[in-house]
Amino acid sequence: MDLTIFPTKRSMGGCTLNRVRRILEQPLFLKCLEQNAACEKDRLFCRHDLTHLLDVARIAYILALESPDEYRQFAQALHRRNAAADAGNLGVSETVTDEKAEADTNIRIDDQIKEKTKEVIYSAALLHDMGKWKQYETGEDHAKVGAELCKPLLKDCGFNDMEIDLIAEAIRHHRKKERKMSPTFLGQILARADGYSRLCCRCEQTSECNWKKKQETLIY
Repeated sequence: MDLTIFPTKRSMGGCTLNRVRRILEQPLFLKCLEQNAACEKDRLFCRHDLTHLLDVARIAYILALESPDEYRQFAQALHRRNAAADAGNLGVSETVTDEKAEADTNIRIDDQIKEKTKEVIYSAALLHDMGKWKQYETGEDHAKVGAELCKPLLKDCGFNDMEIDLIAEAIRHHRKKERKMSPTFLGQILARADGYSRLCCRCEQTSECNWKKKQETLIY
């Protein structure tokens, strides 16, 4: 057996995530990270830094893939809404008469659907705590603050209005659990990933922490 064959980017499910990379370079995003860090410089508990945000993003994507039916429905709905918006804006007919062209387009769109869906999931996770510094300063709910702060940033990074509304809704509800959790798939995996990202099982400050539902067991 030849053990020197490496998986291709396609077989590994690799995506370039260009819009996510743009978020990581956005001045507003970097400013919010700096403000979070300044407010948490003496904090003994979990911090809301880039490590936490990436942990939440990766866990949220794992949760999505672990629910294949719901993930497929979410990805397809996202694609249909994007396609309808594009067709409406451009006045393009949805009818395709060339079967070969339709087949080729479907293959290309499959990759695009996966990438755009992953970008939406990662973006919601990366931006869900961008208002945390405001909560330290004024007491405002950082979920509500972040749901507003994210909008112009997402616009600058190439997200359309429908995607922005979906991400903002998930951010607005990410602190709510169980019965009060967001009704959307994105909102639910974001809230769950936020909880799963905590390493309460290795934390020395557990007895002093006011986190109600501690993550005592490592799951992700």
